[in-house]
Amino acid sequence: MTEKKSRKIRKILFRIYVAITSILAFLFIGLVISFFIDFEQPQEEPKEKTLVYDLSIFDNQFVENQNAKYQDAEVRFLNEICYINDNKYNVTRSSYSAYESRVFWRVDLSKLILCYTIDDVNIYSSNGELDNDILIVNRNNENYFLVKGNILQQYNYEIDDFNILECSDPDIVSYQKKLWEDHLSNRYLITTVCSSELPEYVSFQLKNHPELIYSFLYFKFDDFYCSPYSYTRRTGAEIPEDLLN
Repeated sequence: MTEKKSRKIRKILFRIYVAITSILAFLFIGLVISFFIDFEQPQEEPKEKTLVYDLSIFDNQFVENQNAKYQDAEVRFLNEICYINDNKYNVTRSSYSAYESRVFWRVDLSKLILCYTIDDVNIYSSNGELDNDILIVNRNNENYFLVKGNILQQYNYEIDDFNILECSDPDIVSYQKKLWEDHLSNRYLITTVCSSELPEYVSFQLKNHPELIYSFLYFKFDDFYCSPYSYTRRTGAEIPEDLLN
């Protein structure tokens, strides 16, 4: 190799070296600048996801009733607890988000009788008595679901404690006991179902509390019935400050 060719090759290699070094230096400077820009920029705090509770459990409207009884009462709200004549009630949530289980008790307001009224507060029950396991307090067109004891614990009930209010399968009477047992067991939960058939639907009405309706969807597979999780009581209704004592 002649001296001339050797110098030419060294010159080409030097130019390649300079180009690579320049690119690396440019990238390094860019990273440093980007770091300081990100460092100085205030970081936004992650936004807390909130659920919108827009699915009311109340059906129909209150109706005027000639059997209304206006009784004396002392009503006291203490956070999620309400005392009516020294009877303790849990103020249960009366609305749910679309992301939550669709299995819950509903309340038919048309089955209730006014039993107490003062100023802008009305109280209703199924028998027109204040001494009732379920009371609905209405104030300024806002309803509050008051529950005493374990009346909403579905595990306390047999299928004979209900009437069938509505259903999609006319033959449900032949298997309603098994359906109820499977639903309470939570053994056959609806999670992911691939089926060409639509789910069945049933709505049960509690006999001794006709205002309480319990509904859910289910699939029939051989001799068992798949449904969502059975109801568990949820408390935590928001009480206006001027109602709290």
